[in-house]
Amino acid sequence: MSSIMSKRNTRRRNRPVILVGFLVMTMLMFCSCTLNGFGPKTPLIPDASTGFNDTVINDNPQNPHGNNTSVVTNPNGNNVLLYHELTGVFKETVEDPNAPRIYLTFDDGPSKVSTPKILEILDDYGIKATFFVVGRTAEYYPDILRQTLAEGHLLANHGYSHVYSTIYASSSAFIQDIQSCNSVIANITGTTPKRILRFPAGSFAVELERNPAVRDSIRQYLRDNGWRYFDWTVSMGDSISSAPPPGALAYDLIAAIDRSVANGRKDIVVLAHDVDAKPWTPLDLPIVIEHCLNQGYVFRTLDTYP
Repeated sequence: MSSIMSKRNTRRRNRPVILVGFLVMTMLMFCSCTLNGFGPKTPLIPDASTGFNDTVINDNPQNPHGNNTSVVTNPNGNNVLLYHELTGVFKETVEDPNAPRIYLTFDDGPSKVSTPKILEILDDYGIKATFFVVGRTAEYYPDILRQTLAEGHLLANHGYSHVYSTIYASSSAFIQDIQSCNSVIANITGTTPKRILRFPAGSFAVELERNPAVRDSIRQYLRDNGWRYFDWTVSMGDSISSAPPPGALAYDLIAAIDRSVANGRKDIVVLAHDVDAKPWTPLDLPIVIEHCLNQGYVFRTLDTYP
């Protein structure tokens, strides 16, 4: 009998604890539903700086990079950029057709580590970029090259060998080198790459400037055979040999982009690299992308360059 009474007393003592626990769980579930879009939805104040409307979106995708940003596509075909805040509120924007255009370009890949990281970042933001491929490197990482193309990025030609002394020795050596690169891309991907080129070291490479006859012959060949070649407007500066302070490259690049826009430039080609020897590129890339999106800039690939 005493044992039964003891159990009853224990249950009585536990009832307040159980009740409090139930109330706490109920409150937590209500807060969670509200933050995830199941609660009331109230329009926010328009953002005067961009002219876009802010709304609460019934979605809460998570970004593996931890920067609380995600991107979706509007059914009408315009890109809608959603900036996920800790409150669960998103900022909805639609691309301005007159906005400055940013062309992210990555040289010297593909690489085993850096290229997949960059692809993941671009995918998180719904951005397409141009990858200037080195043929002999692509032969080492064919799956990554195929992945780059499959995810909607532009594969462009950066030569096969990337050895300046060899490719700039004569116009025929250069032509053979870029043809070899195109063949590698075609054999790996099963598609014919577009005739878009970036000279190794740029079209103003010292080796070319020392030999104007070779330079002019190469340029004539490119014009006659439907090639377009691109240098760059601004550089990320990531070709340095030692690690910079976190964010330093990003903020320097942001300043250069904003100066170009302030000077009236609408098309800005950004030079960066996707090589494992420069691991700081994917670390700083999200900072640059988020700034450009916040400014209302749009991202394009070079096959759309005017």
